[in-house]
Amino acid sequence: PDLDALITGWKPGRMCVIGARPAVGKTLVGVQIAAVMAQYGGVVYFSGEMDKPEILTRLNASIGGVRVNGLERHSLSADEEVRMAQVRPLIESLQLYINDRARTWDDIEQVSWDAYRRGDLKMIVVDYLSLYRDGGKHENVRTDLSAMSRRAKLLSKRLGITVVILQQLNRDSEKFGAEKPPTMAHLKDTGSLEQDADLVILLHQGLRKNGVTKQFEKSGELQLIIAKQRNGPTGAIDLIFEGAYARATHKFHG
Repeated sequence: PDLDALITGWKPGRMCVIGARPAVGKTLVGVQIAAVMAQYGGVVYFSGEMDKPEILTRLNASIGGVRVNGLERHSLSADEEVRMAQVRPLIESLQLYINDRARTWDDIEQVSWDAYRRGDLKMIVVDYLSLYRDGGKHENVRTDLSAMSRRAKLLSKRLGITVVILQQLNRDSEKFGAEKPPTMAHLKDTGSLEQDADLVILLHQGLRKNGVTKQFEKSGELQLIIAKQRNGPTGAIDLIFEGAYARATHKFHG
């Protein structure tokens, strides 16, 4: 609800970049966004990092509120089996198509156009951009990313859909200190994503220092930092990170 209020929904013709350090939860957030939109229209989730069964496992865990490892090991509790039975009709009704075969932006465009011609396409999610190639003969990865970023923006306009791009932040963000939230500056080595995006959301998993070991540990919180929004406010939203269930949930106050 807090995210919806801040960005006023996922708008057609808009390109959104979700940036995060490794292992912070960008795939988890991407799957949740796709699942919500797939209740209202077609969504294609392009997965360059995980194969289709892995994504489906996280989708089922997130919606069903069951443990990922329980699904993977076929060892759900009786209560979890009941919850899965209750949400299965919802999951089966989702207009969500997972593609783990695309390798280039040409592949992504072809699949997206095919889905658009078949019916009501609302969104595509690309997880994550550096794992794909533009297909042209570019001299370096940054040039490749810039070319794909421009094509992603153009595709959102041509099809009238939301294009969500997931992307790892540059290495400087880790030197900056994992306990500190990332900034827009950490997108600078990722081509022209920062400039092309209508919306930039940076993920930060909260850390706290262990009083005994003095080492930083995950706090169980996930912050969504709205670092850029054309014609809209910026800000931050605090969520509860439930990695065992492959989801982030609303943080109730009071």
